[in-house]
Amino acid sequence: MHDGERETWSLAEFVGVLRSDGAYLAAYDRRLDELLAEKRLLVRDPDGFFVDAPDQLPRAEWPSARMEIEVQMATEGFADRAVEVLRTAGLDASLNSVGHIAVRAEE
Repeated sequence: MHDGERETWSLAEFVGVLRSDGAYLAAYDRRLDELLAEKRLLVRDPDGFFVDAPDQLPRAEWPSARMEIEVQMATEGFADRAVEVLRTAGLDASLNSVGHIAVRAEE
């Protein structure tokens, strides 16, 4: 991250807001961990770090598995919940037409 990279700093701020909401973060991490293990991508070790899953999916198949995880998380409402967390923090957040979280810049 470098000075003057407004979008990068904004993204870091938004991630910080989401991570500061303990209930959201716990639910998100729990579900993501389940899906990563189910898809045989990664698992968390006892120290909380991601490591290779047993019988790991071949790397060539990761992109489609990651897309399936993204769709599943959105289907389960995590993007909507993230928007709520950001709005609660006073940000003008919404889901855009392709389902991505958008935050309107302050004027």
